[in-house]
Amino acid sequence: MHEICICRLFINFDDALNQLPPPQREMGQRLRRHLQFYFMSPLQKYHLRKQFPFKLVLQILKVVLITVQLFLFVEMRVSHVDFLDDTAIVMKHKFLKVGPIVHKHMTYILVIDNRLGLE
Repeated sequence: MHEICICRLFINFDDALNQLPPPQREMGQRLRRHLQFYFMSPLQKYHLRKQFPFKLVLQILKVVLITVQLFLFVEMRVSHVDFLDDTAIVMKHKFLKVGPIVHKHMTYILVIDNRLGLE
């Protein structure tokens, strides 16, 4: 019912540019060079312009710094949580005087010293 017109799938841009008048042809060639440069890899741009890819180096440096910052934050957070767990165990030993306390696969047994008359 509906006919799909498949026009030319591939366009020869050189022929299309050659059919344009000279001012438009020059503008088309300039646009083509600009788009080719835009889609180049940083290494190709370096070989073409001989300019150091400082933006690429800056992005890599940012990734490294953020990764280091993340590791430092995780280490600080883990040490803080360990400190809170250890503090809770000490408080249970000192003030609650409960039986054996299991923490991280280690058993702490409450020892009451009656030499001073304390319980």
